[in-house]
Amino acid sequence: MKRLLAAMFILMLLPTAGDFAVADKSEVPFRVIMPIDNWPPYRVVSNGTMSGLDLDLMKELTERVSFRVEFQPMPWNRSLVQMQQGKVDAMTGLARRPEREQFIYYIEPPYSVCSTVFYTPEGKGRSIRTYEDLKGRRLGYVFGSAYFQQFDEDQTLGKIGVATEEQLIKMILAGRLDVFVGTDCQVDYELVSQGLTDKIEKAAFRPGNTVTLYFGVSRYSMFFSYVEDLERVMRQMKQDGTIQRINENYFRPAGKGKRQ
Repeated sequence: MKRLLAAMFILMLLPTAGDFAVADKSEVPFRVIMPIDNWPPYRVVSNGTMSGLDLDLMKELTERVSFRVEFQPMPWNRSLVQMQQGKVDAMTGLARRPEREQFIYYIEPPYSVCSTVFYTPEGKGRSIRTYEDLKGRRLGYVFGSAYFQQFDEDQTLGKIGVATEEQLIKMILAGRLDVFVGTDCQVDYELVSQGLTDKIEKAAFRPGNTVTLYFGVSRYSMFFSYVEDLERVMRQMKQDGTIQRINENYFRPAGKGKRQ
C-alpha cells in the first residue's frame, strides 16, 4: 500500500527524441530524481497530482535538454540533506547561500525573485517595526530555509522550526506563534488562496532583501555533467521571454497576486 501511494506521487517528464535541442548524451534520456514538496504556487502537490511554476519550468527544460525527471515527495530539509549526499540529483526553489554551494551548483540565471517578509495576526503588524522587535516573540520558520543572513545566523531569537509554510499559517491562526517569516511570493499566494488576508498581515519591519530562486544540481550527482547545457538553455529561456512568461502565468508583472 505504501509503495502504491508513493507511486501515485511520481511524475515523469519525458520528451520525445525529436524535442531535444541541446544535449544528446545517450539514446535514453538521463533520469533525474528531484524531491518535491507542497510550496504553492511553485510546487502544488494535491490528491496525487503535481503542478505549479517549478513544474512548468522543468517541462520546458526537458523539452530543450536531453533528460527526464522523476519527482519524489520529500520534506524540504531532508531534500537538502539528500542533495548533499548525492541521493537526489537536483532541486528547484533554492536560495543561494555560500554553505550550500559546497554541494549545490546553482544554474544561472535565477528564474524567480521574492522578498523576505514577516507575518503577524491581523492588527499586530505595526508592533514589529525593527529587527529588535522580533526578540522575545514566538517566531516560526521552515527548517532548512534561507531568509537573510542576520536572521539565519541569529541564535538569540525564539525560533520555532516546522516543515512547511502551511504549518506556520495554521500555528499563527491557533495562537501558537506571534510572528513567522516567509517569502512574499509564496505566502501571499497562499493567504489569498485560503481567504486569510483579513486574518494575517505583514509586519511593518521589512529586511529589504530579495530572495532569488534557482534551479540547482547536486555536485555529487552524475547529472552534474549537464550543468553547461542547463546554463546555456536557461540563458536562452531568459532571453526569449520564456522565464518571464512562466512567472506571469502565476504572478502579475509586479510580482504580486495570481493572474485571473
